[in-house]
Amino acid sequence: MGGRKKDRPGQRKQARSLAKILREREALAKQAAGGAPDRPIVLESASQVEPRAETIGCARCDAEVRVTAHEATVSDGIPLRVARVQCKACGAERPIWFRLRSALPN
Repeated sequence: MGGRKKDRPGQRKQARSLAKILREREALAKQAAGGAPDRPIVLESASQVEPRAETIGCARCDAEVRVTAHEATVSDGIPLRVARVQCKACGAERPIWFRLRSALPN
């Protein structure tokens, strides 16, 4: 029986390439607005945090995300909000950082 040979080395190479792409996408998301506490997205009020966070696609697959937690926190003495989101498709989780305009220095 002459079945097809499995291309395991090719499959492993493809899996490594995909993993590298996903790591790069996540790194870019951390550099974007909202990706880290030192780059928060500025909003007018806390009520805008969850709706705004849900408009940002998954860093890995660009699918829709849902907010799993919304917390007030302080980073380097600066009051911030963090929305923890999870992708509806791939399950990836990440924080998205916000700062309220009322917390900005005058």
